[in-house]
Amino acid sequence: CLAKVTEYVERLDGEDVPDQTDGMPPHGYFVVIETTAGAEIVTERLGSDKVSWEVAPKDLAARTARAKVIATVDCSEASVSLQDLKQRRDREQKRMRYTGSGSTTCNTYAHAMISLAKPVWEKAWAALTDVQRQAAEKLGVHGENGWNGGSAEVWRDAWADLTAAQREAASALGVNQASWVQLQAARDATQCRSWDALSVADRRAAQELGVWSAEEWE
Repeated sequence: CLAKVTEYVERLDGEDVPDQTDGMPPHGYFVVIETTAGAEIVTERLGSDKVSWEVAPKDLAARTARAKVIATVDCSEASVSLQDLKQRRDREQKRMRYTGSGSTTCNTYAHAMISLAKPVWEKAWAALTDVQRQAAEKLGVHGENGWNGGSAEVWRDAWADLTAAQREAASALGVNQASWVQLQAARDATQCRSWDALSVADRRAAQELGVWSAEEWE
């Protein structure tokens, strides 16, 4: 299982460094994937037209010490698997023949890996994996408008109102009772319910988001 995914930026040196047109020092971007078993994997798009996937690189500690952290995702509640990230890397490798290998593309690939690892309440419909979309549909959310626009009726339901099948679908999305309100808030649907209509668990989740009263909720 995934534990954490971190994006780094580093200054590049060497003959294979892509040229910069803005006069700035060249930089590269790489992603470190950590699993709950303690494994570490580095993936990055290289200037040599290759997308690497290196398990337990020997120089990782020294490399990350010289680099700067751009973003970190705690994957403890994510519904994305290591295989999902590996498949994303494989698709990028196939695209190499059609795209450039400059620093901008390297940056885009690293950002894409970070975005893929994020919990579903931080994702748009287009960023969901096929498995996540299937789970969303079982939950009662169909298509971009239902997900991004918050138009699906299920966003107006409390956790206690969900059927067993819907809760199972939510679990497949990495969502539990405590994080249900976070997903609702991200879909802009929670404002359709009054503070008084929230369950104790829903209010607790809202408080974790910084909302402590009916006035702040409304």
